[in-house]
Amino acid sequence: SGGESAVQEMRLHMLSEREELHKRMAEQLEKAFADNIALQKKLSNAESSLVEARKKASSRSEQTMVLEKEIEILQSALEGSQIEVKALKERCLELEIIQKNWKGFDEERDDFENANEKQGGLKDLS
Repeated sequence: SGGESAVQEMRLHMLSEREELHKRMAEQLEKAFADNIALQKKLSNAESSLVEARKKASSRSEQTMVLEKEIEILQSALEGSQIEVKALKERCLELEIIQKNWKGFDEERDDFENANEKQGGLKDLS
């Protein structure tokens, strides 16, 4: 009969639509899985990059600490050298004073010897 045939046709049409819908859903699900895998790879790469960046930052931090220690040592050595330079300058001033005193002593001695020669030399006390 024609009614059954129409119902049968309707069922076939609905089955066909359902199959098409299932097929599209399966395709979308496959695409979603593929997108998920791609995103997981990107996330993994980003995490690896972050770990590397942290390692570099840590290494730079350690290098900075080493450099800061070296700077402290050099500053201490510089301060020690500055103290030594100051002490040497003071010693040079002392030596200049001693040199002037010796020069004055030499001049006095020369004057004494010249005066003594004019008076006929030293007298022998023996």
